[in-house]
Amino acid sequence: MQPMQGPSSSSQIAEYVLQESYINKFESVVAYSTMEVGGVLGRTDQSTTPILPLGFVILNQDPGCLLTVGVQALASTNPDDDLNLDAAITIHSKLDKIIRQVKLALGGACTSG
Repeated sequence: MQPMQGPSSSSQIAEYVLQESYINKFESVVAYSTMEVGGVLGRTDQSTTPILPLGFVILNQDPGCLLTVGVQALASTNPDDDLNLDAAITIHSKLDKIIRQVKLALGGACTSG
């Protein structure tokens, strides 16, 4: 596990990326999660470190493919809170960004449905 290296800016936060992938002739699966380096290294109790996975699956289908995206998001640290509009918009934006990036990476191999 290596910290991500970004632009040298004081506003950048170093993160670890945990990733698992699997590919065969029928499907491709990628699951990953990011964690702030300070949040991992600065805690004595690692059980409180949130690991919120994101991922996608691409299934080959004639004449194209099916893209499925999953995101686990922490909308609030209080389990009794209801989902508010800002959290829903943030989650929607994250999903939209993932889908656009995967489609771009595939170069149009998956058609929009």
